[in-house]
Amino acid sequence: MLETKALTGPLDATWLRLATDTHICSLDPPGQACLKRLQAHLALWNNHRAEQSRTRRNLAEFTHVETECPFLTFQHLLNRLEDLVCNVVDRVLKSPVASIVYDLNLSFKPLKRPFRRMNSSDAIEWLREHSAKKEDTILYEFGDDIPEAPEILMTDTINESILLCRFPVENKFFYTQQYP
Repeated sequence: MLETKALTGPLDATWLRLATDTHICSLDPPGQACLKRLQAHLALWNNHRAEQSRTRRNLAEFTHVETECPFLTFQHLLNRLEDLVCNVVDRVLKSPVASIVYDLNLSFKPLKRPFRRMNSSDAIEWLREHSAKKEDTILYEFGDDIPEAPEILMTDTINESILLCRFPVENKFFYTQQYP
């Protein structure tokens, strides 16, 4: 049985600590109507996908974090994602399991803020400038999906955490908001 708890206020370190120590269920539709008053809501879910996938990115079973944050700008969303990731990494590195991180990656360094924001078109341009090619040995073009290997090449070479943004509309799900 899951414990349900609504959290209010901004997504700060205290809020995230409480949220990650508790199973929090998503609000039902009447509860979603109260989001203006709650300001933010976090849900931690175990997820199971039924579709077939040939990539490591789409696992069949995983845990994901879902946030409900009304009246949020895109820049605020990126800031919250950065805060969430940095908070989790900081907490893991201060925990008894921190040695496992360093055992798996001897050169691991804590994340530096701010994360670089890079538009998809700029990432494609970076890949072209560094002669990164698709499996068919053709250079990437605007509108191409950027798979895992070129992303790793880019982040390892730039040596910064990167939030890729502003993908072409054709590559986005139908329900995602377009950029202004």
